Amino acid sequence: MWRGFVLLFLFNSVISQDDLSFGVDVEKAPKVQRQLSQGWIEGYELETEFGTANVFKKIPFIEPPVGPLRFHAPVPVRSWDGILDATKPAPACPQNYTKMSPYSLKYVKEQSEDCIYLNVYADKRCNQERLCPVVFYIHGGEDQYGTPREFNDVEIARHFAAREIVWVLPSFRLGILGWMDIGPQIWPDAPYNAGLLDLIQALRWTQREILTFGGNPRDIVLFGHSSGGHLGSALLSSVAVEEKAFSRAILFSPGSVANAHLNRPRSSFILEKVGCYLNDKLEPLNMTSRLDCLRKKPVEELINAGIPLEGMRPQGFSGAQPDGYTYIEPTVAGYMNRWHPLPLLIGVTAVENDFDLGYNDTDVCLNYVTLLCPNRKDECDQKCKDRYAHGRELPISASFVHAFSWILGFVNTNQGAPTWYQVWDEYHANAHADELIFAFGLNAEEGFHRRNVGHQIMKKFFPRLLRKFILEGSVVDGWLPMDAEGRGYYYNNIKAIGKPSNYTIVEKPHFVPNVIFDEPAIDFWWRDLAHVHWHKGDQGEEEEEASGLPHPPSPKEEGVPWWIFVLVIIIMLILAMSLFVVIGVPIIWKTRQSTKH
Repeated sequence: MWRGFVLLFLFNSVISQDDLSFGVDVEKAPKVQRQLSQGWIEGYELETEFGTANVFKKIPFIEPPVGPLRFHAPVPVRSWDGILDATKPAPACPQNYTKMSPYSLKYVKEQSEDCIYLNVYADKRCNQERLCPVVFYIHGGEDQYGTPREFNDVEIARHFAAREIVWVLPSFRLGILGWMDIGPQIWPDAPYNAGLLDLIQALRWTQREILTFGGNPRDIVLFGHSSGGHLGSALLSSVAVEEKAFSRAILFSPGSVANAHLNRPRSSFILEKVGCYLNDKLEPLNMTSRLDCLRKKPVEELINAGIPLEGMRPQGFSGAQPDGYTYIEPTVAGYMNRWHPLPLLIGVTAVENDFDLGYNDTDVCLNYVTLLCPNRKDECDQKCKDRYAHGRELPISASFVHAFSWILGFVNTNQGAPTWYQVWDEYHANAHADELIFAFGLNAEEGFHRRNVGHQIMKKFFPRLLRKFILEGSVVDGWLPMDAEGRGYYYNNIKAIGKPSNYTIVEKPHFVPNVIFDEPAIDFWWRDLAHVHWHKGDQGEEEEEASGLPHPPSPKEEGVPWWIFVLVIIIMLILAMSLFVVIGVPIIWKTRQSTKH
């Protein structure tokens, strides 16, 4: 812990406002004003070689969730007088910074509970006569980390917001402040999914106000990565979000749906650690008293109390869980049944991250299968150990991310919407979130190799691919949607040799037809475990109500290549013709001879 505070002290002495503006002199930049329903805001113009983006930061959309509103469902922001300064970023939401890299640390050094705002980046050419598509971006960070402050304004403008796109980047409550579950849900004082409710409120603000920035409220593209992809998928199955709220979606390495009350053990741990579980007589406090106690604690105490949880598998808090309002299904199968199909670009990295390596948690399997087999955990746990353990640590997280991303695409496809599936395998940049380096410069200092010619080419190619999907709802030529059996993916990798002025591409992106990426993982999570859930009960009936998984495909559903059917038909025709020649022709000839005589 002390090392984190030392790092924070060092960075306090060297970080300036320029580091948070990515080289833009905001004070000298031309200013631009917009009138919202609640009042006026003033942002600034950001010039790029492709055009001008209007940038507005720290736009309030809910009342600050502080004091009595800590843990409370979001309250829409009230009107203000005068012109609100929207040129400087909001502070990061409270989070543990001791495990962060120096690159990430500088963006979260300024923290406050008063952190729930959003940023808007809009092409200057977008207006009410020329409406532009809107990207609604949800950042990742394991539902405990991250901030809009770390997103590079210049890169967002260069690749998107100066190219006829409006980009909305909201913040939301993290960790214990966003996902607390200490007992029965009290609405609206202490909902289970305050963080997801923040995002729903940000979406409603976007639908209501984005026209002011030249954005089309009927063409909102959902974009989420990692835990942000998980929250995005929750919005796409939420009963609190209208089905046509989003026109398209981009989900990269989305996490999984959480079981009911998965956050309760973590919340209870913090509750006891800060002394808000028992009264002076060592009797359990009621819910009202627990909340009153937690609201009086300094936010730093709550965050520090939760640090030991970050070694749990799955890590710390697990984000949104079934709550009866934002989404209500406690199983994966039910979650999928409420899915809102739409054109979907979904992807994984080839390696992802083996988050489980380095942990001596013998219950790694149990933590994962609990998400999918809540009622037959022991059987599924044993299957997982049989497959992955072999006396070693359990690097199963990459397998799980691949499987969950695939099932989202599979369900979306089979509900009638096209799904384009990407496997990111860029040379020396194919781990979890590495594609964001090339999309808009996130963590570029840590993963971008300026001397790598392939990286230089990909930095131009990948944003162009994303723009095409955002603007047109299509992808590059030759990339076909996933078929009804989940086959077909785009292998995205550029490898080149030579110099930037003279190079040869030796490997380039291409479509891989008729293949499921990482099929062993798909088979295990969605077929082997599903068979555990769907086995015959004592009465010979399938126990549907207990199932947390979609029904496993039958042998017919697994699919037989079409050419086999054609080949069988051809062989049968040849055999029939041969029999006709050998048997039928002599009989006909003899019959005719008999007739002549």
